[in-house]
Amino acid sequence: MEALRFTSVTDYDWPGTRRELERIIRGEVSVKVVRLPAPSPLAALTINRYLYEFETFAPERVHRVVLNMVKGRLMSERVTLICVECLADAIRSDVGSLDPQPRCPACGSRKLGLFRADEDLLSSVLAKRGKSLSSEERRVLREAEKTAELIERYGKAAIVALVGRNLTVKDAERILSAEPRLTPRFFELLMEAEKERLLQAFR
Repeated sequence: MEALRFTSVTDYDWPGTRRELERIIRGEVSVKVVRLPAPSPLAALTINRYLYEFETFAPERVHRVVLNMVKGRLMSERVTLICVECLADAIRSDVGSLDPQPRCPACGSRKLGLFRADEDLLSSVLAKRGKSLSSEERRVLREAEKTAELIERYGKAAIVALVGRNLTVKDAERILSAEPRLTPRFFELLMEAEKERLLQAFR
């Protein structure tokens, strides 16, 4: 109802409509009915717009669309990677822009871990080079080290799996063991894992 009220107030020219109707009543404007063999170009645009709006899609096509949406979401995720080998630098990037086998820009190591904490904690961990860390700093570094094992082994595919919604390192490892490349099957497995995690949250 709110949408209808908004449309009636903002989209319709009620005073102008009244004026035109009064002109028709006074005979200043005549109404002609024209029958054409086909819609006019302007009418055709409107008809074609709605003709396919309610088109039914085959389940396979719908599934492909959903799969592409999931892939797009994962590839656009922003991540921070740290080198657990030298702790000298961090890579900040969206997943889609990463190399298939990302390496540390400082030492060239492939032991990059996913760092899931704020910038202040990241700066502190890098500044200390892993020494004299607080309990929270040690916790996030250990988590990064766990993900680094997968990323070193599987590269970008591991990062994609790790950014899946509510997925654990074990979930990612299971997906990668079944399909280590970024194939349609990989995204199928990842989508199913996300769905399972979502269902578990409501059980």
